[in-house]
Amino acid sequence: LHFLSSLRLLLLLFLVVYGKEKKNKIMTEESGKTELPGVKGLVDADIAEVPRIFHYPSSTLSNTKPSDISGLNLTVPIIDLREIDNERSAVVSKIKDAAENWGFFQVINHGVPLSVLEEIKQ
Repeated sequence: LHFLSSLRLLLLLFLVVYGKEKKNKIMTEESGKTELPGVKGLVDADIAEVPRIFHYPSSTLSNTKPSDISGLNLTVPIIDLREIDNERSAVVSKIKDAAENWGFFQVINHGVPLSVLEEIKQ
């Protein structure tokens, strides 16, 4: 269950980054509403599947079998905002790299209280 929650959260983070790049609107089958492809619109529509705009044609997929990544040491990029005032360009560069190459990242030392983060999840 924890894995599925994490996977959904990672998908939503990807959609935030990707949705900022796309200005197209999408139609969700469940609600029939046209929404911007951001997290709020997708959550409000209570989608059951990823909208078509985010689907890749099977012809573009290099391998239909899951890759074995067990031997790779993959970690989610972590963006530390503690030094944003002193090393702004370095932090911005890390955010850009993480967004372009991973599609998501974790932000630490952002100053948002844990109570606010918990309220957002609710």
